[in-house]
Amino acid sequence: MQNDKELIAWMPPLEEEDDPEGGPRQRAGMILGRKGQKMTRGVYLSLLADRVAKYLMDEPGDPEENLEQMEDQLLSDGLIEQRFQKRSPREAMWEMFDNPGMQQRMRDLGIPGEMPPTLEEHSAQAMWIFDRMTLETWLSAMQSTPTEFDS
Repeated sequence: MQNDKELIAWMPPLEEEDDPEGGPRQRAGMILGRKGQKMTRGVYLSLLADRVAKYLMDEPGDPEENLEQMEDQLLSDGLIEQRFQKRSPREAMWEMFDNPGMQQRMRDLGIPGEMPPTLEEHSAQAMWIFDRMTLETWLSAMQSTPTEFDS
């Protein structure tokens, strides 16, 4: 996966109310990018879509069936309003993050928060989170509410 540039793990900054090991905001919002990559909201969402598409593809079973189960859960939670039109995991994730319900949930969780202008500093903590997450744990983090940070 590595080309000519080193991968950098980044996550939304910890706030006072967050678990020191990372709360839902960090678990849902961490990304991997190339060192020196300029950060905009569009770039961030693209990297986040890549991350969630990877989790989807890593799930056991048929990716199409996994995508349908994910859609069912997101519809049930009110994070999307209709089934995805695109069927590739990456395109479906772009569609998911373009959805008003998902955008509102991200705002509620403070994702992405303040981003650096470029990815320069690797976060071992963010990489630790990335290595342990699955599609299920990512969805669980997205279902958290801001008041759950204190628990």
